[in-house]
Amino acid sequence: MKRSITAALAVLGLLAVVPAANAAAPQVTVTSSDAPSTWNLYPRFHLVVHDDEGDIGALSSDCRIDGARDDCGLFLDDTDSTHQTFGSYFRSGPFAPGAHTLTVRVTDAAGHFTDASLNWTTFVDSVAPVLTSFGPFSTQGKDTAILGWQIEDDHWGNVRATCTIDGAATDAYCESYPDGGVLHRVPPGSHTVEVYYDDTQNSAVATTTIVMPGTPPPTPTPTPTPVAPPVTPTPVTPPAPGNFTAPKRVKADRKGHVAVRLTCAVPQGCAKAAFKLVGAHKRVVAKLTVPAGKSRTVTAKAPRRATLKLVRL
Repeated sequence: MKRSITAALAVLGLLAVVPAANAAAPQVTVTSSDAPSTWNLYPRFHLVVHDDEGDIGALSSDCRIDGARDDCGLFLDDTDSTHQTFGSYFRSGPFAPGAHTLTVRVTDAAGHFTDASLNWTTFVDSVAPVLTSFGPFSTQGKDTAILGWQIEDDHWGNVRATCTIDGAATDAYCESYPDGGVLHRVPPGSHTVEVYYDDTQNSAVATTTIVMPGTPPPTPTPTPTPVAPPVTPTPVTPPAPGNFTAPKRVKADRKGHVAVRLTCAVPQGCAKAAFKLVGAHKRVVAKLTVPAGKSRTVTAKAPRRATLKLVRL
């Protein structure tokens, strides 16, 4: 009986046994509540992946909307005991009205991949939502309350709402839902609640006043800012003017011209200089104020080459 070489090697343990290759590609399903048409600029998607080997991770999916990459990381479905099912809920946008395409590729650890796609069209929404009423209002403890509101819209499933308390000027904050909000850290007293809502294409705001029961804390009295007394400036008395310097005698030139030069050398300036020239053809009486470091000249006529006397008055 002849035996094959393969069988002989297997008996001797010299032939390695290769496990079966992973030939099963992932099974991919993508759905959306906003397909095939919507008025929502932020469409919602649900991605479900089944892989027999379970060799799928968070980064196994590659999603693109109109060619641009989008985040759609996968997570293991805890309800599947076989650990073969993965899913992802995600939304993206805004996407302008018109036709759009989501493409998905899921690749397992062995390199097998599956492509899936989803088309949808976004329409223009010209009807704005309207908040018609507030209430009911109820307290849930000393600083927590529930405030309801009613918003009407032709596409109510697209309505989003956020709210603030007193313009977000305090620690109070609001958990917002399309039909109401839970108010936290609200002290006793009157407060203003602002609700901002939209349908992804049209937006509006509404306000209401609520009153939390209890005694409001006393308003702190601000500490007055001390006011410095006015400062009266100390009057500064200017120094008394000094005296100018001038020659006691001056001599006329050969034409009878006389020039008297008065100079002030003190920093506070010189007082009015009052003097007369004895011997001039006409009586000369001068009164001058000479600034500090400056000079003034007084001229007169006298006999030729005469000597005149300067007399201070």
